[in-house]
Formats: sequence, C-alpha cells, structure tokens
Amino acid sequence: MTEISKEILIDVEVKDVFDFILKPMKVSSIWPNLVQVSNEKPLPNGGYKFNWKYKFAGVSFKGDAHHSDIAKNQWITLVTTGSVSCSVTFAFRREAYRTRVFCTFDSGIMVPVVGVYIKNFLVEVGKEQQAFLVKLKSELEQKNGSPVATI
Repeated sequence: MTEISKEILIDVEVKDVFDFILKPMKVSSIWPNLVQVSNEKPLPNGGYKFNWKYKFAGVSFKGDAHHSDIAKNQWITLVTTGSVSCSVTFAFRREAYRTRVFCTFDSGIMVPVVGVYIKNFLVEVGKEQQAFLVKLKSELEQKNGSPVATI
C-alpha cells in the first residue's frame, strides 16, 4: 500500500478545523482538482456520504465517498470508491490555541506492481495534499481573524 502523510499548524481552535473538514462541500471549495461534490447526505455517525468528481491531468474520475470513522475533534476518515479508491484520514491535535492537522492519504496501490505512471500520480497527490493544507490554513485563519503565518 502507498501512504502519503502531510501536516500543518493552523492558528485556529480544533473545533473550527474539525467542523470545516467534516463538511464535504466546504472541503471541495479548497481541495485542488476536486471539481464537484453532490448528493451530500448525513450519516448516523455524524459524517456524510456523497458523490465526487475529480479531474487530474485532463482525465475525469468519479465515485462515492463516506466518512467511515469519526471521533469528534480528534480524527475523520473518508473512504472513496469508484475510479479512485482510497482513504484519507485527518487527525487533529491541539497545541495551545492552535491545531496541528495531519492528513494521510492511503491509496492501497502497490507502486512496484503498477509502475512509474502511478508513482508520478502519487507524487502529485502529495503536492495536492500540501496545497490543500495551505488553503485550509489560509481559509480558517482569515475567517477567524488570525494572522496568516507562513509555513
């Protein structure tokens, strides 16, 4: 399996970061290449299920997603199926009045089996993850009146 992890420190309380990440429509507004989220429906665990459309290198992918595991203000795991099957886990750790966000993408793909194309794709996913975290930091810190720090 291939796992990519990134993290960032955001000058906002854990609750605000958790609440933002939990809402698929909000996440889609800042996740690079995620072009559509539709049919968002609440789940009994407090999360959501929804359909997604993603465009990468001129190719469109689509599928379904759902929050499979949630611990309020601690972590959220999103599982996708369809053209791209993976899981993305966001973990949150309070540091004073700030939040450290860990984002782990697990594709379930064995890179040696599928070759260089997938390896290059996964490198780009890592870049996207980092871009998403930077946008998340900017969005939440501006919304909450915190100074936007550089990373």
